[in-house]
Amino acid sequence: MHLSAESLEPTYQQLQKMKLDKSPFVVVSVIGQELLTASHHGASVVVLEAALKIGTCSLKLRGSVFSALSSAYWSLGNTEKSTAYMQQDLEVAKTLGEFTADERQKTSDVDVFSESHGCFWGDIWVVDLRCKFL
Repeated sequence: MHLSAESLEPTYQQLQKMKLDKSPFVVVSVIGQELLTASHHGASVVVLEAALKIGTCSLKLRGSVFSALSSAYWSLGNTEKSTAYMQQDLEVAKTLGEFTADERQKTSDVDVFSESHGCFWGDIWVVDLRCKFL
């Protein structure tokens, strides 16, 4: 998939309607997520990590970037960084009191990764997190 100004225009218009088009964090993170959607995984990592450096006060937005970075690193085969960002995303969900089906799936993903790599710390972390929400 090819990204162009034309392909990003509808997303930018939506940001304008929500009055988020002036937020550097939001604009950069949206571009990073669009790159990820277009399977430009390496570029998406660079842009999404730049968004984190810009920073935001919104835990929910930061969690979205952590989730996207987890996916990008997973696609690049870097399971260590993928899992680290997944854990940060889950910690944000825990802080916000949100533990959706998506977060439950992520804990299952950590379980699978932990078992396949012999990392039992991941299993302990997942059980602890699940006990706090369930």
